[in-house]
This record gives sequence, C-alpha cells and structure tokens, in this order.
Amino acid sequence: MPLPLYRSLHGQAIAEHTVKKSRFIATAAHITSPAEGQALLQRCRQRYHDARHHCSAYCLGIHQPLQKANDDGEPSGTAGHPMLAVLQNHALTDTGVVVTRYFGGIKLGTAGLIRAYSRAVTLVLATAAIAEYYEREIITITASYPYINSLERFADTHALTIVHRNFAEMVTFTLQLPVQEAARLRQQLTELTAGTAHVHCQGIRTVPVIVPPSGVLQETSE
Repeated sequence: MPLPLYRSLHGQAIAEHTVKKSRFIATAAHITSPAEGQALLQRCRQRYHDARHHCSAYCLGIHQPLQKANDDGEPSGTAGHPMLAVLQNHALTDTGVVVTRYFGGIKLGTAGLIRAYSRAVTLVLATAAIAEYYEREIITITASYPYINSLERFADTHALTIVHRNFAEMVTFTLQLPVQEAARLRQQLTELTAGTAHVHCQGIRTVPVIVPPSGVLQETSE
C-alpha cells in the first residue's frame, strides 16, 4: 500500500499519567487552523481551570509547514517543544495537543519534565484513532443487474470502498480506486462485465482511511 499523503488525529482523545504526584492530562484533537488550536487550549483551560500549566503544541498543513509550541510557564524547552517533537515523530499534521499539569509539590527537573510531557503525548496518541489521507480516483460503473454479485466480489477482493449504490433500470456503483492502480482496475471492471458496463471517472479526491488506536500504553506512576 502506498504511503499516505498525510496523517492526522481522528476526533479527540484524552490520556493521563502521574509522575511524582504531578498529574499530566493530555488532550489531543484534529484541528485545521490556528484558531481551532487556540479553541482546544481554551477548552482545556476551562475544564481544568484549577491546574497550574496548560502546555500546547500543534502541526498544521501537509508536510507540517505550520507548527507552534508553548511551555505555559514551565522552564523553556521542557514542555511545548518535546510535545511537538512527538507529533513530528508520529508524522501527524492537522493535530493539536494540550497537556495540563497539576503540580504535585515535587520538582521534576529539566529532564524529568521533558520525559513527562513527551510521555503524556505518546500515551494520548496510542489511544487515538488516526486518519490517513490517500488520493483516490472516484468512478461510477453502471451495469445490468446480473453483474451485481460480481461487482460486489470484485470490490471486496481488491479492498475497494463502495461509496454509493443506486438501483434503477440498471445498477450504478460509485467506487474509490487507488490512483496508482486506477487504470488497471477500470480495465478489469470492463472485462468483468464483458464490455457492457459504462465506467465514468468523476475525478481525484483525497479521502481518509481510519486506522484504529495502536493500543493503550500502561499508565505509570513515579
């Protein structure tokens, strides 16, 4: 399978861990603009209004051209940038994350803070679904009813998404084809229907494929 054009968080996820009595609560979400990143931060500030720190980071755009990190009062470079590095290492864009810290009374030091904030983001990403975006050629194929089962099997065999089915005098399927394989698949569909089907290309679109969470990492306390 070809590499996706880009990857982004799907929806929102929350995870928490504790280090030396300090609670680190990570909230990650799909965002599409700096304004949405700021809105995510404000929601966390309101929800955890009595917390000491709300550190944040986000990446926006294909190839992550727009990035921002904020330490929110933690020592410079110990929170926002380590959080941003985790997003970068996971190749995620259009993704924002806020880590809220409830101070537990014990200082963690520079290295300890970097580890704690990085782990918070790693934890929340492990619990989140990821949307991988691919280019797909959208086609419609119109055929007579005896070919319905053959078309269904073809789509299933080649892992093609059937976007829509329309049943009228003839049946019309709307399919998503991987761009790199589209010409070959269109030819096979024509052969499958003995040249009787009408295949029409509607253009190329970027569509998401949702990847389930990779797995919940075990929470640790120090």
